Amino acid sequence: MQPEQPIDVANTVQEYREQLADLANELAARNAPLSTLEALQIMELADVRLKAVEDALRSEVRQEPQMRSMRSRRVIARVRSWTKPRIGILRHYEPKPLRVPTRYLQTTPPDPAPSISIVTPSFKQGRFLERTLYSVISQNYPALEYVVQDGASSDNTV
Repeated sequence: MQPEQPIDVANTVQEYREQLADLANELAARNAPLSTLEALQIMELADVRLKAVEDALRSEVRQEPQMRSMRSRRVIARVRSWTKPRIGILRHYEPKPLRVPTRYLQTTPPDPAPSISIVTPSFKQGRFLERTLYSVISQNYPALEYVVQDGASSDNTV
């Protein structure tokens, strides 16, 4: 594919005008079915049409750099979309019910139970803390160390 050549609008339109004037003069010189007045009218109408074409070509030439930049922006956006990770589009299996074998329920926990520590980080999450604390503490684990770490919240976290 060859690069597009820039359009010289003024010269192109001038060439068409000259060709049209030659045609009109030739028709007028024949003294055939067209009268001189008709030839001049054709020339005026064609001149008006060529002016409209010239205006359209000039506006197209002015818009070409904008169109190129729009195309390049679209290409860049598409390439970026291919290379970025797709966060938020997660495909999971449907949840399966937990089936605990009955022998697990018959075992006795070790005595003394090993101590475990749970840390809940929080920043402006006061409205959720009560439910979180209740969920952890209601499990009645005997050797539990539970810490809520706050990042200087301004709500009712404290």
